[in-house]
Amino acid sequence: MGKIKIIATLESSETNIENISNGTKEDNIIKYEEPDSTVVTLNTKDNILIRENQSLLMTFRFDENEITENKMSIKELNQELIIMIKTVSIICKENYYKVEYEIIDNDKFKYILEMSEDSECN
Repeated sequence: MGKIKIIATLESSETNIENISNGTKEDNIIKYEEPDSTVVTLNTKDNILIRENQSLLMTFRFDENEITENKMSIKELNQELIIMIKTVSIICKENYYKVEYEIIDNDKFKYILEMSEDSECN
């Protein structure tokens, strides 16, 4: 399992968040932890993004040019929400992953991961 530096960016019309962290990459699985202790796992082969922290578990499946049904669990309420996502585009390269998607009846987002196997962040 190789350690990598990850720059994760989430863009929408209302926000632009960038986090730099250390992570791991093995085969098609990229895993890292955000500053708020959210653990993020991305399967680049199946285009599945999982984000989990103490209060939420989100599982998004991206399927280019398709609308998919996705789940967000609110742990303390023991409640599950269905989120419909339309995937606009997916770009997957050796050290770069970008997905543009729209949460139906909400906003458009870009999720970008840039990875460097040569160094870790401080």
